[in-house]
Amino acid sequence: MGAGSSRLGSTFTGDYEDVEALSAALDRLQEKTGPDISIHVDGASAAFVAPFLQPELVWDFRLPRVKSIDTSGHKYGLVFPGVGWVIWREASDLDTELIFNVDYLGGTMPTLAINFPRPASQVVAQYYNLIRLGKSGYRAIHQACQDVAVQPVVVRNGFTRDLADMLVRDIRRHLNWFAAKPGFRSTAQAAGFHH
Repeated sequence: MGAGSSRLGSTFTGDYEDVEALSAALDRLQEKTGPDISIHVDGASAAFVAPFLQPELVWDFRLPRVKSIDTSGHKYGLVFPGVGWVIWREASDLDTELIFNVDYLGGTMPTLAINFPRPASQVVAQYYNLIRLGKSGYRAIHQACQDVAVQPVVVRNGFTRDLADMLVRDIRRHLNWFAAKPGFRSTAQAAGFHH
C-alpha cells in the first residue's frame, strides 16, 4: 500500500487542503488501476482547530483512507513549545521499525518517542488543559479568536524591545505596501477553508 499526504492548515495562509476530495480521487484511481493508497494528514495548524470550529468538515479518520494524523499543539498557545502528536488509525498502520523496546522498572515495554530525554512538563500542561477546558472550552477559545489575524513570531533569547519595535515597523511597512497594490487580495478574502 502506498501513502499520500495532505495538509490541513497551511502555515502561511491557513487554507485547508480538501482531504475528502483527495480520498475520493484515490478511490477512483484504485477502481481504475488498482493501487490502494492511504493518506497521512499533516494536521499542521488546523487539526486542533477544525474539530472545534468546523466539526462537519470531513478530513480525519471518518475517511477510511486516512491512516495517520499529526498536529503541533504548541501552535495554538496554552502549552509550552514542542508539544505535538501523531496518531494512527490502527496499530497495524504503524511501522514496527518505529517502535523501540526499552527496559523499565524490571520489565520491557514498547515505546514510540524521540530518542533522547525530554522533560514531560509540556505533556502534563497539555493534558491539564484538555481536561480543564474540554471540547466546549477549546471551541469557545477558538471562536473568540476566529476573526483575529495573527502572524506567529518565534523569538530567541536576546530579543529586545528595540528589536520588537523594529519588527512591528517592518510589518506595518510591508502591509502598507501590499495594501497599495491594486491586485492585492488578503488571505481573509481567499477562497477555501481556513482558520
